[in-house]
Amino acid sequence: MVRSSAACSVSTWCKARHARPGTPTSTRHEHRRAAPKGEWFRSPQGGGTPVSTAGPVVLDTNIVLDLLVFHDPATLALADALASGALAWHATVAMREELQRVLAYPALQAWLGKSGANGAEQVLARFDSLSRVHVEVAGGAARCRDPDDQKFIDLALHLKALLLSKDRQVLRLRRALAERSVTVTTVFSSAA
Repeated sequence: MVRSSAACSVSTWCKARHARPGTPTSTRHEHRRAAPKGEWFRSPQGGGTPVSTAGPVVLDTNIVLDLLVFHDPATLALADALASGALAWHATVAMREELQRVLAYPALQAWLGKSGANGAEQVLARFDSLSRVHVEVAGGAARCRDPDDQKFIDLALHLKALLLSKDRQVLRLRRALAERSVTVTTVFSSAA
């Protein structure tokens, strides 16, 4: 069995096994204070870094599932930014293939069937319509302990993009990636 980009204990697709259809999978970010005026990427600790609102973004598989399958309230600002063109989502063929594998997991198939949510084909079609798919990019200077997550880091480094990830191994590289102009966070937050 192929693993997701995150450990099961923190991954969205494992939460699907225990979630009721229509129930958000995560509300842990709702306690945050409102951001000052302007666009902010929020870190899990509540700090923010002002960034351009027209920048590229790379989403790991768990964020994609939260956005396209579970419709997690924590992804509402991200969905709005993608729909308005304020953010440009970039991905690779390998990222799409990973999503396709994860969507075939029995737990997700059962959840999709019970919830009446979009099937795997519709999720992949939405992925294709929202993202700009690149051929693989060369490996970057920052190396992740989990080789499944390296593709997200490499693309973010190549584009100097915002990287949204819940994976602990990726989050541990925050400082090293910041030195290379890549902001890593678990949620995109926008304030008017």
